[in-house]
Amino acid sequence: MQKLRQLGRLLGLHFLGGRRTWHNRVFDERFACIADKDRPYHGSLVWDQNIVFPVVHAAAGPGTCNLEEGCNIIASGPSLLQVPDRRRLLDRFSMVVNGAYAAVERGARRFDLYVVTDHRFVRNDWDRLCAGLEASHMFATHHHIYMEILKRDPRVLADRRLMLFTNLNRPYLGPRLEREASYNSPDVRVLRQHVACCFDPAVGAFTGRTVVFFCLQLTCGWGFRDIYLWGVDMTGGARNYVEAAPAPSYLLSCLDDEILPSFCLAAQMAAERGIRLWNCSPVSRLPVEFFPRLEPDVAFKGSTGGISP
Repeated sequence: MQKLRQLGRLLGLHFLGGRRTWHNRVFDERFACIADKDRPYHGSLVWDQNIVFPVVHAAAGPGTCNLEEGCNIIASGPSLLQVPDRRRLLDRFSMVVNGAYAAVERGARRFDLYVVTDHRFVRNDWDRLCAGLEASHMFATHHHIYMEILKRDPRVLADRRLMLFTNLNRPYLGPRLEREASYNSPDVRVLRQHVACCFDPAVGAFTGRTVVFFCLQLTCGWGFRDIYLWGVDMTGGARNYVEAAPAPSYLLSCLDDEILPSFCLAAQMAAERGIRLWNCSPVSRLPVEFFPRLEPDVAFKGSTGGISP
C-alpha cells in the first residue's frame, strides 16, 4: 500500500489512505478524550459516556525524578538478555516497552513507565499487556491504544496512573500536518514523510515506526540529560520475550528508509540541546556516530533510583 501511495503522489492521484484526516476512521464513537479546563495537562478518557478514567498529558512531565541522573529506555531486542545484573535497570528512571519487562528480574520493584504504541500488541498479547501494567507505576500511550484497551476491557485501567500523548502521524480528531512550520514549535523537525521528530511533549511525538522512538522523543522533551538505550537491536529477529504469534515488525521493511533516519534526526536534535544518547545494547544497528556505545557496567554507575512509588 505504501508503494501504491508513493506512486499515486507521483501521478497526482489521491488515495483515501492519503487524506490527512482519514486515520480518524479508527476511532470508535464510544471513545472520547476530554481536557480539564481547570487543570492544565489533565483530562479524562471516556468510554460509552459513563466509564471515565483520569489521565495526565505527557506535557506535565515524568513526575518526581532526577533529570540529571538520566533514564533507561528498555526495548525488546534479544541482546538485552546478554546484559548482566539487569535488575539495576530500575535504579534510575526506567521506561519499558511491550513485553520487555519480562526480561528483567525486578523482585517487588516496578518500572516507572510502561509504554505500548502498537494496536496489534493490545489485540494479540492482551495477557502480556495486563502484566506490563502491573509491573509499572504508570502507563503511557496515545489515543488509539487507549481506545483499543477500553474496547476490550476498561477494568484493566482502573486505579492506574495514566499518561497520554499525541501520535502526530495519526492525531486524535485532527489532520496530519506535513510541514514543519505547521506545528508552530521550535522542537519539531520534519524532513519528509515518516522521518520527523518532536521534542515538545505538549505537541506530541512521531512514530518512527517503533515504540522506542516515541520513548526517545518524550524523554528528550522532558529534559533528561543522559538517555540510555537497552535492547535496541533493530535486527528484525526474535524479541527478548516468548511470543506465541509474533507480530510482523516494521524493522524488516522500513529500517533504512524511515527508522534509522528518524533516529539519526533525533540524535542530531539531542546533540544541539546538550542531551547525550547512549546505546547500551550489546547488538544494535544504530549508527555509532550518532549513538555511541556504552558498556553496561559504565552505564549503571551513578544510578540511585527512579520516581517515588
